Amino acid sequence: MRRSILIGALVIALGLGALPVAHAQGNFPPTIFLFTSDVTEITLADAEAGTVTATLRWHVAHVTDAHRVLLQAYHGNGWQTLEIGTDELPPLGVTQIQVMHPQTFSPPMYRLAVVDGDGTVLDERVIVIPYTEVNEPPEIVGFTATPASIDAATLAGDNVRMQVSWEVKNRPPLSNLVFEQIVGERVVNVELPRPLLWVPSAGSGVVAPISPEGSSDSGTVRLRLTLLDVISADVLAQAEFDVAVIGTPLPPAGVAPTPTPAPEQRFGALRVMSACSLFPPDLPERGWVDGFGIPSPDSQHLAYVVNTYGDARLITALADGSQQVTIHAPIPEGPIWTRPRWSPDGQRLVFSNITIDPPGGGTIYVVNVDGSDLRRIARYQGYYDDVEWSADGAQLYFTSGGATEDGGVQYRIYAVSADGLGTPEPLAEGCAVLP
Repeated sequence: MRRSILIGALVIALGLGALPVAHAQGNFPPTIFLFTSDVTEITLADAEAGTVTATLRWHVAHVTDAHRVLLQAYHGNGWQTLEIGTDELPPLGVTQIQVMHPQTFSPPMYRLAVVDGDGTVLDERVIVIPYTEVNEPPEIVGFTATPASIDAATLAGDNVRMQVSWEVKNRPPLSNLVFEQIVGERVVNVELPRPLLWVPSAGSGVVAPISPEGSSDSGTVRLRLTLLDVISADVLAQAEFDVAVIGTPLPPAGVAPTPTPAPEQRFGALRVMSACSLFPPDLPERGWVDGFGIPSPDSQHLAYVVNTYGDARLITALADGSQQVTIHAPIPEGPIWTRPRWSPDGQRLVFSNITIDPPGGGTIYVVNVDGSDLRRIARYQGYYDDVEWSADGAQLYFTSGGATEDGGVQYRIYAVSADGLGTPEPLAEGCAVLP
């Protein structure tokens, strides 16, 4: 009798011991036993630099072929699965990762998740690696911009985009950088839209300054970088610098430039026919007008026209206004057309020296940015003067007019070699005007 009881107890014990085996075959859901990191804290600077290596270990039970084990990091606005060199993450494993900043205001976080075939999370564990407290005060150690100057006309048209670079030391985790412009008594945010609110402690990006016209100092753009506490909005650090505004701004839309007075030198107005519907019906008189600064394609140089009566000049300079080169008008008694055009490579300029007597027309020239190799390209007639480069810089296209039987002018578009050695060839008909 005693022996039967012992055998029965042994069978029950063996049966109970077999239960985990049965459940390991699918009766229990996947369960995470262990998920650890040997890195328990990290500085914000190290997280942004990605210089710290962490060893992650995990142990998951009851994983079948219907399940997947995922190792993920929180980045930006969600969890991203890490690639660790294997198609299927084993239920028992260890790996090393570079601890990276999550590009948000939380510390680095890692998640181990078990999902089914539909992606439903069956179990998960999260590791948070908190930031080490820094006792040093935050400091902006660098804040610069490229280029070092801004063209006034481009700025007036709200088309300026400046590349700024910055670096911050000892930054608290719950802080962010704000890019601003000081305009008189106002402070304007000049940031462009971006997908994430967080701004790295060091990097470069693009800002969009506005025209300071109307402020006490319209000749400069003052940019400011502010490090703010995102909870209290307290200012933790600031840095500022000024960017020179070079050239003459464009007049407001619909307002013609005011001519510089010139004794007895005026062009008669022309009435435009319907073929020139893009022009206003009554043209303003053409006078001696200074030109606004025009940046080269690479933004390294500026070109602008100074049409002092009797001393017209085309001036080139570096973007910061230094190393100016003056190119005097080849025909000194006439002004220079106020819209010189840069060649596609930014090494040459084409401009027009306008004829005063008889009025209308002029001569087209090409010159190097350093003022050398001035070449006469072609003459044109009429009051509508424009010129442009071909995409490869080998050809120039310009407008020129010819007299019609009724006393008007018929305009055409011509092409000519940019080296000054060719003959202009007509390409297309333009508009017709009557006096």
